[in-house]
Amino acid sequence: MGTDGKILSRREVAALLGVGASTIRRLELAGELPPRVQVSPRRIGYFSSEIEKFLKQLPRVGKGGVR
Repeated sequence: MGTDGKILSRREVAALLGVGASTIRRLELAGELPPRVQVSPRRIGYFSSEIEKFLKQLPRVGKGGVR
């Protein structure tokens, strides 16, 4: 698990992915996002290095759609 120390909020992750909070929640429930970390009793986050790795693994889209 790559942990570079920087933790992103759910809102920051949603902005990086270009989606809303509800999509982030669906991705979490489906187990498609890297695991979140408990920052404090009322705050969760994601290691930025794990989110970057997740983004790099997304399929590329060509002219004809997802391949």
